[in-house]
Amino acid sequence: MRSPRFQSLTAVALVTGFGLSACAPKPSKIDVTPAKVAINGTDEKAALKAVAKSEKGEEIKDAKLTFASGDANVAAVSPTGEVSGKKSGTTNITVAVGEVKANVPVTVALYSTIKAEPIDLSIRVSESLPVKAAVQDETSKDIADAKIEWKSSDENIAKVDAATGNVTGVAAGNAILTLTAKKLTATVNVTVAAAGPAALAVEAATAEFKAGESFKINVKATDSAGAEVQGVAYTFASSDAAIATVSPDGTVSGVAKGAAKITVSEAGGKTAEVAVTVK
Repeated sequence: MRSPRFQSLTAVALVTGFGLSACAPKPSKIDVTPAKVAINGTDEKAALKAVAKSEKGEEIKDAKLTFASGDANVAAVSPTGEVSGKKSGTTNITVAVGEVKANVPVTVALYSTIKAEPIDLSIRVSESLPVKAAVQDETSKDIADAKIEWKSSDENIAKVDAATGNVTGVAAGNAILTLTAKKLTATVNVTVAAAGPAALAVEAATAEFKAGESFKINVKATDSAGAEVQGVAYTFASSDAAIATVSPDGTVSGVAKGAAKITVSEAGGKTAEVAVTVK
């Protein structure tokens, strides 16, 4: 049989224990970092750090937090809060302690393929043309805001603006653009030609001749300083082939009486005209 003194001490200890339990702070909210998660690969993981706090904002260190995924097919979460992507989609990770909960939005966009268009680009020195790039998920859907890195194999030949994808010719030659997104890569072959002429001029702007007769158009291409540009390829076209025809080398032949225009052009868009009258 216990002595009265021992019973008294036991009672005091029990009361004291209940008193401490009753005064322990209760969780009022859960702070989670990061507040949202984005995952782009099945090998990527994001660690959630969750802290339960009392109404006064005090950290409750021994709070038993649980983690649960709203859709484990999209994103799974471990008992310690490590999130991993399974397939592209969106879901929430719910962190809870008792009745107190916090939700963390999760977006999974798995980088599966990267595409570039065109894959072969021909430009002139000082000319700029765009290359379109897209990263797609496993369903071939474009991933908005995918991070793509651009690199030229030779910036002395061609430079690329990473913000716009515009490629600018620097000097005649060849370069390769490499596009990288995570572990994915795509390449674009770039051929830079010498700068085109600033203007085209024909030896004679008008010509008169009879049906059945022919003459050849002489063309001169010049740069901005007026110097002749060699090696320019020309294209010739007649406004009315029933009046006068023109061959690829610039030879014009009269067909029937009337008037027509022969237009000569080059790849850069410069043109010149010859007004012909067939008598």
